[in-house]
This record gives sequence, C-alpha cells and structure tokens, in this order.
Amino acid sequence: ASREHDPYLDYSIKPVPRKTIEVLTAEQMHQLQTVQLPCGLSRARDIAMMSFYTCGANLLDLYEMAAPKHGEVKFVRHKTQRASMEVTCIRIEPEMLALLSQYGGDDRLLRFKDAYANYDTFQRRVTRQLYGVSDALGFDVTMAKIRRTWATLAAELDVSEFGHYHLPRFLLPEGV
Repeated sequence: ASREHDPYLDYSIKPVPRKTIEVLTAEQMHQLQTVQLPCGLSRARDIAMMSFYTCGANLLDLYEMAAPKHGEVKFVRHKTQRASMEVTCIRIEPEMLALLSQYGGDDRLLRFKDAYANYDTFQRRVTRQLYGVSDALGFDVTMAKIRRTWATLAAELDVSEFGHYHLPRFLLPEGV
C-alpha cells in the first residue's frame, strides 16, 4: 500500500511498562531456610530450598530429575526441551545433600513422583503449602520467586559459568 493508504501510520502501541522482578533478599532466604514449620509446610519449604540449591530448577524439572551420579545431576530443562536438548549439569552441594537424605528417591532425584498420582497434583500441593509458609514468614514465597532469587544472587556474585552450574554461597547475615 502507498504511504497515504497505510493504516498503520496513525496507529501506535503504548510500550509495556517495565515490571519490577520480585526476589527474596539474602536475609529472607535465611529466614526461609531456618524457620521452624509444621511437617507439610516444612516439606514445601524444603522443596523451595531444593529448587534454590539446584540453581533455580523449576518444580517440574525437580519432579522428573534422575538421581544424581558422581555428585551432580544432569537433565534437559523441560522449558527448553523442544528448542534444545542441551544437558544442564548441577553439582550437589552439602545443603542439597542433607535434604536428599530425607526426600531422595531411588532412581529419581526426589521420591515425589512415586508418591503423587501425577505432576499436577504434586504442583498444586506444593503451591498451596507455600501459601502457609508465606503466612508464617510474613513475606511471599513462590517457586518462581525462588528461581528468580537464585538468578539474581548469581548475577550479583558474578557467576558466569553457565555450561556447568555451581551453587554460589550467598552471604548470610553476619554471625549466622
């Protein structure tokens, strides 16, 4: 179409405002890590912490992940599975190892796949229990926020090796 008949000359789209990415602070992560909670809520907290300890792995990846070998887990992220079959390797740190002694599976990283009818049931239960964790702590804890917190802290600590992830030691308040 000629410029005089171009309907898009008078049409404009307002830019989408930048959204602030919500993350937890190191102090909030410490509170989450150490708060005393009832059994169901402590399990949801532990699952959130396992996501953090595996460099922000999403809940579906944790649910499906194979058991660790030689001190690390290797998996293809479900989010990128169609576009790339690139394998992600994450070293199992001592904090994660402690939780695996409680929640580890035989042939999977975690035992939850055997305990729930399907992923959707597992995901709903964890999400619901994280509401209780949030109420107990006084701040919002979600799996998405945990993943973004790991990425933010990794960027602040200049973690640059993204072919083979290593959990950065985030700084806790002094004396903890």
